[in-house]
Formats: sequence, structure tokens, C-alpha cells
Amino acid sequence: MKTVNLPDWLAEDEPCDTGSGKTSFVEKNITHLVRSLASLRDQRRTGSLPEKIHPAVKLPAVVLLILLISLGTAAYIQVMSVILLVLLSMMPLWLLKRVLALGLISAAFTLLTLIPALWFGFGGHIFLVTARVWLSVSFSSLLALTTSRHGLVRALKIVHIPDLVILIFDVTLKYIFILTEVTLHLFYALKARSVGSSGRHAVWGIAGTLFLKSKEMAEELYGAMVCRGFSGTYRLREKPAFHLADGLCAGFILLSVCLFFILK
Repeated sequence: MKTVNLPDWLAEDEPCDTGSGKTSFVEKNITHLVRSLASLRDQRRTGSLPEKIHPAVKLPAVVLLILLISLGTAAYIQVMSVILLVLLSMMPLWLLKRVLALGLISAAFTLLTLIPALWFGFGGHIFLVTARVWLSVSFSSLLALTTSRHGLVRALKIVHIPDLVILIFDVTLKYIFILTEVTLHLFYALKARSVGSSGRHAVWGIAGTLFLKSKEMAEELYGAMVCRGFSGTYRLREKPAFHLADGLCAGFILLSVCLFFILK
């Protein structure tokens, strides 16, 4: 068998500088997207009390709590803050961490945006508004983290939300996850093909590809709806069954309403 010798120029090592800027940019986006997908996929069930509450009870309860928090006095906000901390202390550790993280981040952002109010003589209301935001976001996080997408859709149907609103909500939640996964794959492809100097122009290519992909998915979704005879009406296959946890939730809401009028 005849051997072929490689030319000297082909056998020489030629180091390739991929550029630290672009690699760092791509890596940061991949890390962020992976964390986002992990958060969206995290539907662990530990049997905690909020998970046992039926979504049709949980959703109106959280909406009413946010309304009471928005209208309540400073004393009511203080009492509800203590009650929320007591409730969180009985939750699983992963749920406690995520609810506290979301609540504290939103509270810190609110406090930062309200700092200019000190120069206009409204400094006394800054911490009250921040506490309202913290409570509202914390209760909303409890709802979102302990209820699946299908559970929320069923709850919206049970409380007689229009089907068009339910459709928009359902499709939006579903395609946030899908398009995030598509974006992650695009960044993986960019990382595999990135050779040479840094160039941020690739971001615009990803944005354009994502737009075309979303347009294609929208057409496929519409075609699937037409093919299956979807008329835009959501139907419940089974009647909701309520349990002890739902009664406890109703009792907590009744207590919150009573405290609202007592501390008014």
C-alpha cells in the first residue's frame, strides 16, 4: 500500500484565537438559558400544602389577597408579612428559597425606583409600598411555583374567564418554553461554529432566525388547530373535586378579610 506524506505546511500547528469576548458572551447566554429552562421544567411535587390546594381555589385566593394588600393599612401589611413568613417556614426548602428570592429581588427593585420620592416629601411611604410589592410577588410566586400550566388553564376555565383569554395565556406559556429552547440550540450552534475574532453581529442573526422560527411555529399551530377542528372553546372533562386543603385555604382567606376590616 502506497503511503502519502503530508506537505510540511499542512503538518504545522496553527493556533486559533477564538476571541475571549465572543466566547464569554456566548457562554454567559448559554448558562442563563440553561438556568431558565431548568426553572421552567422544574415541576417537582413534594406534597406540600399549597400543591394540594385546587387551582380553582388558589387562583381567586391569590387575586383577592393582592387586592387586600393593595388597599390595606400599614398595620394590615405588617400582620400579613408575619403570616407570610410563618407560612413560608412550613414550606419545602426549595420553595422557600425561590419565593424569598423572587420577593426580595422585586422589593429591592421597587425600593431603588422609589428613592427619588425622598426629594419630593413622600419618603414615609417608600417602605410601605415596598412591603406591598414583596407580599404581592411572594403570594403570586407561591401560586406559580405550586401550580402546573394545565392546572392554571383549568382554574381559568372554572372561574369563567373568556376562552380567548385562556387561549392566549395557554399558548404564551407553552411557547415561552419552546422558543427559549430554540434560542439555546441557536447559541450552541453559534458556539460550535465560532472561530476568529469577536463579533456581536451574530446576535442579530439569532434574533432574525428566532423571529422566522416563531412565525413558522405560529403557522404550524394554526394548521394543527384547523386539522383537529379546534373551535377556540376549552372544555372541562371532569368536575373539580375539593379537599381539606381547599377548606384551609378558604379559611385563610376569610381570616385575611376579617383582619382587613379590623385593622382598617
